Amino acid sequence: MWARKRIDIGWFDLLCVKGWTVFPWGQKNSQSMLETMWSANADALACLSVRSGFDLLLGQLQLPQGSEVLMSAVTIQDMARIIEHHGLVPVPVDLDPATMAPVPEELERAITPQTKVILIAHLFGGIIDFTPYTEIAAMHDLILIEDCAQAFDGDQYKGHPQSDVVMFSFGPIKTATALGGGILTVHDRNLLFQMRAKQSDYPVQKRIGYLKRACTYTLLKLIGSYYAFGMLVKICKFLGRDYETLLNGVVRNFPADEFFDALRQQPCTPLCLLMCRRINKFSLLRQDRRIEAGRLLNKKLSPYFHCPSGRLIRHTYWVLPIEVDHDSDIATRLRENGFDAATASQLRPVSPPETRPDQIPQQAIDCLSRVIYLPLYPEIPDFELIRMADLMIENQSDS
Repeated sequence: MWARKRIDIGWFDLLCVKGWTVFPWGQKNSQSMLETMWSANADALACLSVRSGFDLLLGQLQLPQGSEVLMSAVTIQDMARIIEHHGLVPVPVDLDPATMAPVPEELERAITPQTKVILIAHLFGGIIDFTPYTEIAAMHDLILIEDCAQAFDGDQYKGHPQSDVVMFSFGPIKTATALGGGILTVHDRNLLFQMRAKQSDYPVQKRIGYLKRACTYTLLKLIGSYYAFGMLVKICKFLGRDYETLLNGVVRNFPADEFFDALRQQPCTPLCLLMCRRINKFSLLRQDRRIEAGRLLNKKLSPYFHCPSGRLIRHTYWVLPIEVDHDSDIATRLRENGFDAATASQLRPVSPPETRPDQIPQQAIDCLSRVIYLPLYPEIPDFELIRMADLMIENQSDS
């Protein structure tokens, strides 16, 4: 069975982690090397994760309690949780399903005197035109944060130059994963200095914990192959276990009961070194192969299905979501034929505060309620992609 997602990391990368864990390097040297590699402008900060960097950022901004953060209506729940933890109010702005980006006019209408920050995410690997948001932020004197966690594209895109903060993730399921880690570009030098000083007070992530993570994902990489994953699904079915629940438990990043303590750590040396390696060795050929596969599927399915963000000109196809009918059995049929289509993810619609009932993101809610995620990565040959698309089209025709 073709797993929904393969860990985007090489065997030698995983071996390097084990070597770096044994041979200690200076934390300061590895982190500064990474930050210099990322940006020659001395405006980068390496963090344990994007969540860690976002938490650090909001802590140093010291915004008035009750300030509003206008944000893309679809994100991981932890981002809204971090906003609320700092005494701020997350306010969703609904998305255009064609681009999965807020409509600029809707964003501007949502601004109130309490609005201090705009947080816009590039979703599913699509890269949206950020210029309208930079103009709105400048017009209303708002802080603009660009969330590129799902849109890493090597040196092809490092964020809009007018964004105040740009965040990239190298988490376990991201492109060019380092099994963790994030890099923030912060254009305000004073703010960056404060964030760096605060992070230096954090404990350093334990090497042994990072090594355990590397061992876990080595196992996941092993079982991610076609035959091994199919065997795992069969074993779970025989034992009466749900393989999705099993895998989600294994890859959980931060324990719920220790969430902020787990966030507030400095990245360890092996993590910084692996981020350096993944950035420096990033394969455009592999990325291009995934983009070609995404375009092939999108072109074949678009007459019959809607692909959220599928109309963006620039798209890396980190994942490929497809909207299906609520009562459709397409996901079941795909699984029966060797394709592990997912019906759920960590992405959720953001709930509006009680004071802003007008900000219910109905289009985002409707879209996510119908979405399934198709397996898509360079190892899947074109003939299998076409077979998957044909199965979906046949199922649509039969219903």
